[in-house]
Amino acid sequence: MASGGNDNFVQIYDIRKTNMGVANYEHEAAVGALEWIQPNTLLSGGGTNDRKLKFWKDGIGVYRVVDTGSQICAIASSMGS
Repeated sequence: MASGGNDNFVQIYDIRKTNMGVANYEHEAAVGALEWIQPNTLLSGGGTNDRKLKFWKDGIGVYRVVDTGSQICAIASSMGS
């Protein structure tokens, strides 16, 4: 499970574990969109002051960043899990 919000953080949780917090990642603005594209790969989009689409992978963290030039409010992927 993943969540993102106005605190600029993406939180990753494993609800099968007692200690659910797995990782957290940061944008430079509010997190406006999240999309799992594979079981262990998450896309997240940042707001107005960030404008970045970030690709996160378990155990690696961010492995690709794309500056979109504008805020990201939604992500639709044909690679969905």
